[in-house]
Amino acid sequence: MGLQIHAWVFNDFAENTYLIWDEDSSLGILIDPGCATPEEQQEVYNWLNRFHIQLQAIILTHAHLDHIVGVAPLTRTLNVPLWMHRDDLILLEQAETQGQMWGIPVEKPPAPSRFLNDGDTFTLNHFTCQILHVPGHSPGHIALYFPGVNWLIAGDLLFAGSIGRTDLPGGNYSTLMQSIERLLRECPPQTTVYPGHGPPTTLQAERQSNPFILEWFQAKQHPSTP
Repeated sequence: MGLQIHAWVFNDFAENTYLIWDEDSSLGILIDPGCATPEEQQEVYNWLNRFHIQLQAIILTHAHLDHIVGVAPLTRTLNVPLWMHRDDLILLEQAETQGQMWGIPVEKPPAPSRFLNDGDTFTLNHFTCQILHVPGHSPGHIALYFPGVNWLIAGDLLFAGSIGRTDLPGGNYSTLMQSIERLLRECPPQTTVYPGHGPPTTLQAERQSNPFILEWFQAKQHPSTP
């Protein structure tokens, strides 16, 4: 018994949606619902029913289209609140416009009931989750760290062998790399990273072999002179 995690790969962007729940209490959270179709949404409902999970909230690491397309139907059907960082609110409010740009119908999401700030915590029974504001991919991007199990839900900040895009509105490469530095500094090396796309990895593996991270630290050690 303990903390459990389940991942789905949803929508045309192969986005990872995560469900985390405590087996003892059946309390859980759903992170980045990218379920774009009724069939994908039903997969979430089936899992919640199978394990009798009571959702405390739906939480967004950030509000890009592929991570929010399921927010409206799920919050309505499940009657659960939406939590996110305030600095990505403008992206959430542009959900329908984002959908039009990609040719994907998106229902207008509800307003968040709670804004998560850096350093905030909440619990799933005995397990604490810490909120880290890690901008760079988007202004209000957050990561969720569970110190009791060394899990990091990293959204689109860090991937196995890669990093998040910084060419979208609100993105910034230096800011993103500084956010990654913070994760490497504040979380144990053995921390498992669950990214917004692709397979899990660890902070240690990325520090040792991620080409973007290696290049960043090399440039800091040997800055070019004019």
